[in-house]
Amino acid sequence: MRPGLFDRGTAAGGRPGWLGSGRRFQPGHARPRGAAHPFATAHFDPDSYGVAIIPTIASFVAGRRGLSRDDASAWAAELTELGERDEFYFASLQFCFLGTRPS
Repeated sequence: MRPGLFDRGTAAGGRPGWLGSGRRFQPGHARPRGAAHPFATAHFDPDSYGVAIIPTIASFVAGRRGLSRDDASAWAAELTELGERDEFYFASLQFCFLGTRPS
């Protein structure tokens, strides 16, 4: 994966600035709490997140940073082939944050 490929897909161009340790919060605002939710599979199961997200990722990267639609399709096909050989693996973390402000 090329560095920064997904930066344009995030509102903040990467990690949101308010997650930095040097951030000063307004009086009365609590520091956001975060939790990580892992998604991992070693089985090519169409009902798993790792397999279901492949077309979305391929569609997103096509045409960005020099990756063509053919490149993205070849990547998706390779993952399918890995699944057919029982060699597929996918892992991702979803980060959820909860921030509160005074009423």
